[in-house]
Amino acid sequence: MDNRILFLSYLGGIGGGESFLLNFMQSLRGSRFTPMIAVASPGVLITRCLENQIPVFKLEYPTGKTFGGLLSRLRFIAGLVGLIRANNISLLHINDMELGKYGAVAAKICRVPTVWTCHGWWYSGPLREIFYRFFIDLTVAVSIPVLESLIRRHILPPDRAFVINPGVDISKFVPLPLDKDLSQALGVTPNNVVVAIVGRFQPPESVT
Repeated sequence: MDNRILFLSYLGGIGGGESFLLNFMQSLRGSRFTPMIAVASPGVLITRCLENQIPVFKLEYPTGKTFGGLLSRLRFIAGLVGLIRANNISLLHINDMELGKYGAVAAKICRVPTVWTCHGWWYSGPLREIFYRFFIDLTVAVSIPVLESLIRRHILPPDRAFVINPGVDISKFVPLPLDKDLSQALGVTPNNVVVAIVGRFQPPESVT
């Protein structure tokens, strides 16, 4: 039987973290790992996954802060437990802690290892840090500063966190030949050192 990885993503749009996630899952095609994804909000990410024959499970995110909200969260965790077991998941991958906090509990119940790709440090606090130590088996930081932050805050010991820089699809992003006309228009000479900051431009409908 193949090794099935369940990826969790709260957002269904294509942001930085979701672009990384989509590239990662696409790279697993044809390997001994089978990617699947559970998403809690609609968006282009779902469409892109289906186009790439990646199974998608749509989740209804729990709401409310009263007793009814607590029951909703418990039902949500139970649903994730059922999803993991029904699909013989070998590994749970967390891309954000919005869903990850529920997924990690479900994975622990199912005795499935959990890997968290940490894109930045937004989840601080003593209780959360205890949670990470107990429920997260391995953390992949996307950069050295993120890793250093995790270790400095004693979130995880150094042997359970390391860096893997996000990859780039070199079939899409390749160096272009030098545009001499553009260089001249910008007043750039061959001896100049040019630093570019690139943003991502997209129509609003591609985010949701």
